Amino acid sequence: MQRVSSREAYFDNAKFMIGALVVAGHAFDPIVLPHGFEVAEIVGTAFRMPVFAFLVGYFSQGFLRSPGRARRLVAKVAIAYLLFDLLYRLLEWRLTGGAFTFNPLDPYDHLWFLVAMLVWRGTAPLWPQLRHPFAVSVFVSLTSGLVELEAFTRILSMLPFFVLGLTLERRHLAALRERPAHRIAGVAVLAAAYSAFFFLVPRYISGKGVLNNAWVASYAESGLAAPVGMGVRLFFMVTALVLGAAVLALIPERAGRISALGSRSLYMYVLHYAFIQLGKHFGWFEPLPEGWLGASIVVVLSFVLGALLCSRPTYLLFRRLMEPPTDWLFAPRRPSGDRPASSA
Repeated sequence: MQRVSSREAYFDNAKFMIGALVVAGHAFDPIVLPHGFEVAEIVGTAFRMPVFAFLVGYFSQGFLRSPGRARRLVAKVAIAYLLFDLLYRLLEWRLTGGAFTFNPLDPYDHLWFLVAMLVWRGTAPLWPQLRHPFAVSVFVSLTSGLVELEAFTRILSMLPFFVLGLTLERRHLAALRERPAHRIAGVAVLAAAYSAFFFLVPRYISGKGVLNNAWVASYAESGLAAPVGMGVRLFFMVTALVLGAAVLALIPERAGRISALGSRSLYMYVLHYAFIQLGKHFGWFEPLPEGWLGASIVVVLSFVLGALLCSRPTYLLFRRLMEPPTDWLFAPRRPSGDRPASSA
């Protein structure tokens, strides 16, 4: 298997573009979207987080080879999650005046993804040992909807995208980008998806909440019989795979400013929600014009906010919170010669 490069412009470009679309998706919540924009948002909802999960899995190939992976997992994910979950709940308490609650097993809104990274990467050594890891992960995803698992429903339902990224080789991804015809096909797939959802919404699909429920809720909570719920989840899984491949075929490969920003995309993901919450509370969305103009302004501002949150000044300001030191937690590493030999 070809090794994953620690820094490659294509993937940094992908992380920034997908991350900025996530910011836009959250920024759309307080406004009323025109039908055409609502359809575009539904198409985006269908692939954004699955592609993010796929990229986490792909870069976890390098994580598996890291001798200090347990320390990095705790430092960059677990402790950062606890800190920001507490900070976001304090912010919400301050803004709303409601009761303060803090339950690490019930992640704050968007921070479920940090818990997912912790769970997915914690299980990463297992998947390469299986004969059919992707098939097993699909089975786990489909059966996880049979019971109510709270936040872990979404974590397990999106597991196949992580496992696919973990087990895919670089040559498979390179095949998506090696021919202009693949980019043309990517545009055609996205256009077809937009056309299909334009017809389905709101006749048969009420909105993007239907897609979210396919990953977040148990089948019983969604009011679906188990076979129907599994079919719906499998349908949106296939949809996400097709749309995700189309989007990844369109990502530019050249290094540039977006690449530098994308290398810090996790900062954008974790921090942006504070601005969304502040905007809702202080009425920043109210002066926006209605219709396509207001929605377009939100998209532009979302990309600008994403760029600011991925910038070096933001990195320097929040680095200690996003990547807290853990020397106080772990014992010093022992030289390899001091470790006991494994038994035969």
